[in-house]
Amino acid sequence: MTFHISPHSYQHKQWIFAFYGFGQHALVFDYFIQLTKNKYGCIVIDLPYHEACNEKTKEAFADKIKEIIQQNHIEKIIGISYSMGSKYNLVLAENLAMFIDKIILIAPDGIKINFWAKLATSTIAGNFLFKFLMSHLHIYIKIISILYSSKLLSKTMYSFVKWHVRNKESAMNVYHSWTNMKNIVPDLKAINANQIKYQFDILAYFGKFDEVIHQNIAKKLVKEIPNTKIIELEKTHKLLDDNLFNHIASSL
Repeated sequence: MTFHISPHSYQHKQWIFAFYGFGQHALVFDYFIQLTKNKYGCIVIDLPYHEACNEKTKEAFADKIKEIIQQNHIEKIIGISYSMGSKYNLVLAENLAMFIDKIILIAPDGIKINFWAKLATSTIAGNFLFKFLMSHLHIYIKIISILYSSKLLSKTMYSFVKWHVRNKESAMNVYHSWTNMKNIVPDLKAINANQIKYQFDILAYFGKFDEVIHQNIAKKLVKEIPNTKIIELEKTHKLLDDNLFNHIASSL
């Protein structure tokens, strides 16, 4: 696991643990860190974009986070995450609930198991095909172009999936991050039990026009964790911006 600790963090007992979405990097949280640095330390955890990853299970990931907490004498943490990074954030609520003050989810992945992701990472044939397509982008692009022209893929989703495999590096990032996180599947029932026991807040932001994380995900989240506060924004999947950071920071 690689991560980035802001220099001001060591003077605080409460830290923000931030998890970005696929295709992003730690710098996406710079503005938010500036907004909150007087009250909280901050650490940004990287997605496992590369093949070398030792934290491929929830238990291994939680152990590493607990080690960071103990080494830095952190008393309470706020988890904030976007899209794919929310899998890690939810694992905090599942495995380290005693340290949690608040969990903030933004267009969260990890609420519902993605059929295609499971097929591509958890079966021999699926993983072989997945790696083959990520290594032969011209074939992959041809396939999604056919799906788009056949109206089986919307313009928004076509642009989204095409952008994420725009070159060899981004394609292999897709392969490794999906593969490395295949066992990072949050247990929502356990999280619900922890929220009741430890009384931490869960806030979840969803885009009304999001075609990546659909509204049925919000419904499933509330069904599994009823005390979750859902906030719907008049946006697509691109929720992470300065306006949202201002809103969240002002509520902390």
